Amino acid sequence: MLDVLIDKALTAFERRWSYAMDYARQIWRTRRMDFVRFNLATGLGGARGDLPLAPWHLARLAAVLHEDCGPCAQLVADMALAQGVPPVVLQAALTHDLGSLASLDADAALAWDFVRAWTARRPHVEGLREQCQRRFGARGFQTLVLAAMGVRLYPQVKLALGYAQTCQRVVVGHQVIAPNPHDEHR
Repeated sequence: MLDVLIDKALTAFERRWSYAMDYARQIWRTRRMDFVRFNLATGLGGARGDLPLAPWHLARLAAVLHEDCGPCAQLVADMALAQGVPPVVLQAALTHDLGSLASLDADAALAWDFVRAWTARRPHVEGLREQCQRRFGARGFQTLVLAAMGVRLYPQVKLALGYAQTCQRVVVGHQVIAPNPHDEHR
């Protein structure tokens, strides 16, 4: 019975987001407790708290792009769009048009810059960390960090289990973007 419920949930997710859940099915079949633990761990990134919508989603997008440039990046972009992040904000981030991103949503640009610097271990991360802490407060900043960490687990597990795909273009609105996950912007 539990197998049927899990399969229905995974199938519904696949249909809703056009995203293959084969890796999750493998985890479930191999060891159910691992499936539960994985879902608990990835749940770190699920709560937004009082962090504004666009910075939360752009932190997640920046983090997933550090790990993946395939279906996971598309999924995070689709989820952001579905929750109301304007396509132009996502397009500016994905095309590394940081000037436009900052003028469209300064908070989203700050979250994007911080997560990109943090995941790449760039030397200027400390200044961005301080800016984020001032702007979002301790709770908001912590939410941003956990959101980014939670989403990074998916592509890493998929890659290790052999389910990662090659890079693909991300579609945002009607614009098709070929993201460069490790673009060296400052």
